[in-house]
Amino acid sequence: MDVPAVPAAEQRLPAIAEAPATDPYHVYLDSLASAESRRTMRGCLDRIARVLTGDEAVTGAGMPWHLLRYEHTVRIRTVLTEQGWSPAYVNKHLVALRRVLKEALAARPDQRGGVRPRRRPGARHPHQAAHGPARPAGGGGRGAVGV
Repeated sequence: MDVPAVPAAEQRLPAIAEAPATDPYHVYLDSLASAESRRTMRGCLDRIARVLTGDEAVTGAGMPWHLLRYEHTVRIRTVLTEQGWSPAYVNKHLVALRRVLKEALAARPDQRGGVRPRRRPGARHPHQAAHGPARPAGGGGRGAVGV
């Protein structure tokens, strides 16, 4: 019994499997596990795209993320901070930016120069917010027994 090299039309996968998204915006958002995460980070990237372009109607889809340089990410961080938003809210946007830049650079391995935006000073790690400051490893505090 011969098996055809190309499945019959009714057995083919949807078109999305034939032509996967190459836009870093969509690649990053598709990598997120929940619809809520996708919605949240889509909003962050869309706000960043509006900061970059000055166009209130633009989204992050189709943006040339791979062209951003250090000076751009510093300016984005400054503009977001000047909005008066909390450090955690600014950092959420910077995480979205960092991840979309990572996808953009992964799609263009021959290109160099993309940078990771740094966390906003004064921001607390989510674990610290819930559980207080991190403790030193090795039990250097209470209950340590010297040998």
